[in-house]
Amino acid sequence: MKTIFNIINFVLVLLLCSCVGTVEDVNPNRTKGSAAGKGRIAFDGIYDARAIAHDKVEIFFYPSLLAVTDVTYIISYDGLTVEKTVPGANLRPDYRGLLKYTVSGLDINTEYAFSVQAKNSDGLISTSTLIKRAKTFANKTANFVGIGEVKNLPGFDGRTALRVEWPAAERQGTITPKDEDVIQYEIILLDSDIATPVAFDDISFVEPFRKVVYVDGAKISHQVNGLQPDTKYFIRVRGIHKGMSTNGDDPNYRAEQNSNYILMGTLSDDMSTIDVDTSSFSVEIPRSVEGKYSLNTTWASAKGSFDHYRLYYKQTSAGAPWASYKSARDTVCSGKETNDASWSCVEIGFEKDRYTISDLVPFTNYDVYLLVCGTKTCEIGDAIEFSSTPPYKTNPGHAKFNGIYAIENAKYYWALNEIYLRLTPPDINSGVVDGVLVELKERVSGPLSDVFLNHPDYASGLNLAVANFDYKTADEIIVSGVSLSESEPYCFSLIPYYYSDGNLIENRNNETTSCILPRVKTPTQDEFPGLTNAVVDSSTNTLTLTWGAPLGGVYQGFAIFLKIGGGPFLYSEGINSDPNYIRINVPFSYSSYQIPFMNSGDYQVGILAYYNDGTTETFSEPNINVQPFTVGP
Repeated sequence: MKTIFNIINFVLVLLLCSCVGTVEDVNPNRTKGSAAGKGRIAFDGIYDARAIAHDKVEIFFYPSLLAVTDVTYIISYDGLTVEKTVPGANLRPDYRGLLKYTVSGLDINTEYAFSVQAKNSDGLISTSTLIKRAKTFANKTANFVGIGEVKNLPGFDGRTALRVEWPAAERQGTITPKDEDVIQYEIILLDSDIATPVAFDDISFVEPFRKVVYVDGAKISHQVNGLQPDTKYFIRVRGIHKGMSTNGDDPNYRAEQNSNYILMGTLSDDMSTIDVDTSSFSVEIPRSVEGKYSLNTTWASAKGSFDHYRLYYKQTSAGAPWASYKSARDTVCSGKETNDASWSCVEIGFEKDRYTISDLVPFTNYDVYLLVCGTKTCEIGDAIEFSSTPPYKTNPGHAKFNGIYAIENAKYYWALNEIYLRLTPPDINSGVVDGVLVELKERVSGPLSDVFLNHPDYASGLNLAVANFDYKTADEIIVSGVSLSESEPYCFSLIPYYYSDGNLIENRNNETTSCILPRVKTPTQDEFPGLTNAVVDSSTNTLTLTWGAPLGGVYQGFAIFLKIGGGPFLYSEGINSDPNYIRINVPFSYSSYQIPFMNSGDYQVGILAYYNDGTTETFSEPNINVQPFTVGP
């Protein structure tokens, strides 16, 4: 059949080429340009000129024998004051070997004489005297440059469809289109095995060899369906302007006739033509709790004509192995396989390159395989298998954890046997963690081996206890029961863990050990800087003092020291009951205090936190926030 059409096409080409355009040959035909004597360039000049709109003419010429990077073509026509120059590298031969250039900006219904010369890099210019004439259309047409790009469709549709794109034609009207505005685009596709572009407008060619599609003028692309697989098409787009709707019956009224085309082929239905990197398949365990229940799969997208992907998975210990089962797969992929229910199948669109398998069993090995399917049923001959190296275990590993970074002494006078383990919570987005164990290291005074104080499955047997805490958010852990009279430090580690098949799996990867010798520590100067303000109400001679609560250390109240008169203020004198000082004790919870009806005079005032164990009184570190003030005139 194709042989018959090729013969028909050859005859049509001969007939059409003998009568294309209205031209004037001023000189007889010459042979194609060739290098001639020194100092001149042999170039045939213009071959044809053809009007395509009211302001455009396409001119054709054979390439010069000069290298495309060394030649510039000079295009002239009557009325032109500055010649047009086109680098040879900017032009490409058409199916006949001719170069084409579109001259625009011409006058409507006007005849022009065109000529073309070639110039080399030394400035030498050919001397062709050949002229071709063409007359622009007598009516305005759309301003449209023609086809822009043709793309293959991904997946199975690429076998029978192409996406044609073009730049929008110029629009003159706003809400209502003007006569020269495009209202429709004409797309024509020619089977390149049957016809050449000369047959674009030959209605004797019908589908499937010549396909004509009309689309709305608002579109700039269109998917053309119903094409033949593995077939190259010549594709052209023209704009039909509004005036054609009322003047189309007038043979002298014309639409724009650009001859721009692109040669593009549909994809083959042969699986061997699919470009696929079978080594790109990867299975990763999410680095969070989701990794216990899911697997992330990724791959490099296949290129070519295929229908979909299929992802197969099962628990490694169940069902038939992949090597034998892949030839017994169901033709329909929709969850559990009927031939072996241990296998599951997921159909994935051709445009995807990743998929997450979810609802899996934690800490379990899985076999996972991926196929590229050329057909809906994806039988053995229509599938390509990616490389896979199972098993893949649903275990994201331990969450990141940095352990203890400090241990602090007791904070409250009513809980002196407490210490505080400082930590940064585990990074629950980096792995699995079900809890954090507090481990007391062995001591000469006991215990004689490391002991977990809060193991979920058994008690420690010690008097030490760990207060409940949320391992996901806690930044401190309270351990109670320590002795203040010990001479041997207590040492601790924090060990995150998770459960697998009922077994507790410890994580000692970043284990750190910190130690403390518990003692009562009153606030430091940094933890309690003293008074923040001292204000005298002159109407009542009342002094108001304010301060902030200590940020650390043990204390059970505050001691205000009021010195009468000037001279240096020394906390030590006030503590030792110097007669120039008055001491006022204030309860633990206070942050302000008033001293009313004071005698006139000069004073100084300061404050310390203190703790009294019944035998010894201990104060916070002296601070510098001593406030002088005057009462009365």
